[in-house]
Amino acid sequence: MITPRLKNIFLYGSAITTIIIGTALLVAIARGYRYDFLNRRITQTGLVIIDSKPNGATIYVNDYKISQQTPYRIEAANIGEMTIKLQRNGYRDWFRRFTVRPEEVSFLDYAWLLPTTLDYDQPLPNVKPTRIVQSGDHRKTFYTIKTDTDISVWQYLGQSTPQRIYTAPPAVGPNPIKDIDSVQVNTDGSQLQFRLLTDGDNPTIIKNVGANESYNIADIFKIKSGSIYLNPNNRNEPLWLDNGRLTRLNLDGKTISAPLAENVTAVKLKVDKVVYSTVNPETKKTELYFSTTSLERSFRLNLPDETDTGAFTFDYSRFRDTDYVYCLSQSTKKLYIIADPTSGSARTSVYGQAVTSFIISPSSRYVMTNNRGRLNTYDFELGYYYSNDAAKLDDLRDWLWVDDNHIIAQTNNAIRLIDYDGYNDQTVSQSGDTITGIAYQFDTKSVTYRSDNRFKQVLLLKR
Repeated sequence: MITPRLKNIFLYGSAITTIIIGTALLVAIARGYRYDFLNRRITQTGLVIIDSKPNGATIYVNDYKISQQTPYRIEAANIGEMTIKLQRNGYRDWFRRFTVRPEEVSFLDYAWLLPTTLDYDQPLPNVKPTRIVQSGDHRKTFYTIKTDTDISVWQYLGQSTPQRIYTAPPAVGPNPIKDIDSVQVNTDGSQLQFRLLTDGDNPTIIKNVGANESYNIADIFKIKSGSIYLNPNNRNEPLWLDNGRLTRLNLDGKTISAPLAENVTAVKLKVDKVVYSTVNPETKKTELYFSTTSLERSFRLNLPDETDTGAFTFDYSRFRDTDYVYCLSQSTKKLYIIADPTSGSARTSVYGQAVTSFIISPSSRYVMTNNRGRLNTYDFELGYYYSNDAAKLDDLRDWLWVDDNHIIAQTNNAIRLIDYDGYNDQTVSQSGDTITGIAYQFDTKSVTYRSDNRFKQVLLLKR
């Protein structure tokens, strides 16, 4: 006979067992486990998230058309290789081959569907720019012009009338100005640096955009040589490197600091950090350092012993609260990435053995390299390394990120929109263009470039 006490124990036990089994099932489902009723076995699946710009694209999964359109989620995707093709009337097809992995989400939510027919325009038909540069945030484009009566720098925002921001004087001393060269711009486009070319000295000018402030570095500081580096953390205090001595200029105070570092060979400033190299006077070897822009304390960057410590190209980024320093050896073509350079547990890794150039995505999630003319990308978040033989970069002239998943690349006389993984590589310039400069207009989603000494613009979206 079942007593009330045994009945309660049974009920409580059944409830606890149901909760345990239910929890286990929910965990299993969350981890992608499903029961295959056809084959009578448990399988593991993945999640695939698909979206496009614009959305409403037809989806093909492994060449089979499904009834849904973007955006869409495949919630029980079979583990293994999968191909996704997106089609939309009036737009070019988009394709991606990837591997569905258990317990992981595959994000295909970045598809950029280019119009089948792109719109081209000459936004400034009467302007003949000599060069084009752009701020790091893609908000401001600057160009220079040179005529018999006018040598100047202009600002162009893509939809507005250009604004003259600097006019070169007729001469520097006895030497007439011939051109403006070596134009550099900081991240937000608030400060420019360029040289005035003459038959004598070529003075450096620093211009604060939006303010009536121009600094002739030669006049103020009597500087006729060396290199000036715009300070992203303090516009009033650029760095000056001359004969191995790195110092700080004060534009308003018109003073030069005591040497911040000696025997310096190269400098890279970004955000509030600086990476620089020196030559040890005793060993004659290159040493690399990482510091804040104040240079109050510098940290030595240790690379593997086999490294040929010659000239380096530097960069810096911060991703998920971790600092990363990038050092590309110009002699060995190895790209070294140092994580946590200021900690005692700094980690150095080699990415690529034949790297000629590299760029870092806006969020610092991806680093893209040009390896022997082939595009390679490393994903810091997922730890994946994408290598795509189809995306050829052997004649790369210039490249820049337009968002965290796409780049604009200039290769010879073509401009291409390329996905970060190299799968979709599409030409957006016209045949016959002679391209000598590119800029991306963030607000209008268009590429401005110089072709045959004229401005040209291509819209990457439908009007």
